[in-house]
Amino acid sequence: MWYEKFKRWLKRIRRWLLRRQQQRSSSPEILRRWYGKWCAIFQIRRETEGEIATIRIACFTAPDYLLTLDDLSEVETEIFGQFNGATIRLKPFSYTLPSHTHRFAVFRVWADGDCSPIGIWDTNLEYTGASAALNKIAPRRAVAAIAFHTMKLRARREEQWRAQIEALNWTELLQDKLAKELNNPYHRINAKIIYLHKKSF
Repeated sequence: MWYEKFKRWLKRIRRWLLRRQQQRSSSPEILRRWYGKWCAIFQIRRETEGEIATIRIACFTAPDYLLTLDDLSEVETEIFGQFNGATIRLKPFSYTLPSHTHRFAVFRVWADGDCSPIGIWDTNLEYTGASAALNKIAPRRAVAAIAFHTMKLRARREEQWRAQIEALNWTELLQDKLAKELNNPYHRINAKIIYLHKKSF
């Protein structure tokens, strides 16, 4: 059951990327953009269930990098049925606080719209002592901070810059950036590896 839900989530991401590539006239809405020496960063809107943040790091040469963050409770919803043309979804119910709240993923994205995951993790990005508003915005800002970190990496050539990106510890970065956003150095994201591909392209 868990693996089937994961496959559906990954399929939605891939389908969204391919649709954007095939239908260039309906390219994703760019919310914000920033430009650096070796890349441009685009904060974009992704029309998939549970989407919290989607950031594309567009490079001079392929591949690009895509950072995604999703609400895990939305990702794990099950379709219950239809009512008056509307889809009814049921969220998983738990008597305890969830140990993981968000799915964080990093992909390589190729020119044809295909993608390959570098890493996918289920994480705890909410702090029980924080306000609901802070718990909502902090994960999104933390992912944006990771993208800015890649832009600021120093290198004389693009190959050197890309090698640094390929060597990044993404969950360590997320831990650091989220702690700063929550103003709580003791919070732990408890990242659970869902998929990890260490081989460089």
